[in-house]
Amino acid sequence: MRLLIVDDDTLILKSLSLTLSREEDIDIIGCATDGAEAIKICEEQSVDIVLMDIRMPGIDGISATKLVKQRYPNTRVMMLTTFDDKPNIQQALSAGADGYLARKSSSSATYSKRTGYHPACGTGTFKQRYCSTSIS
Repeated sequence: MRLLIVDDDTLILKSLSLTLSREEDIDIIGCATDGAEAIKICEEQSVDIVLMDIRMPGIDGISATKLVKQRYPNTRVMMLTTFDDKPNIQQALSAGADGYLARKSSSSATYSKRTGYHPACGTGTFKQRYCSTSIS
């Protein structure tokens, strides 16, 4: 799976990249610090999944998600953020996000439009380790 990580916090970017790059079925194709950079990477490379923060300078995660999903409907977008309030979840899902993962949750809970594990999680190691619990 070809993964793009988008977050304006460089520590989060480096941590996620380091952790997820150890998985044999995950290929980190890039890291971006804002929505504009994420869209540019999606234009230049084939991306399977985008892990997208919500609040970033310039183009925020919700706006970037909407653009990514309009231009690349087969690219799945999983919001990965500290904001776990209902308005942010609803805005992200309305923008086309395939799922919403709150970083500060005690488990790997995902909010989704459907029941079952979230399809943005894909299959294999990523699904098993990072998308174990679904909440509709």
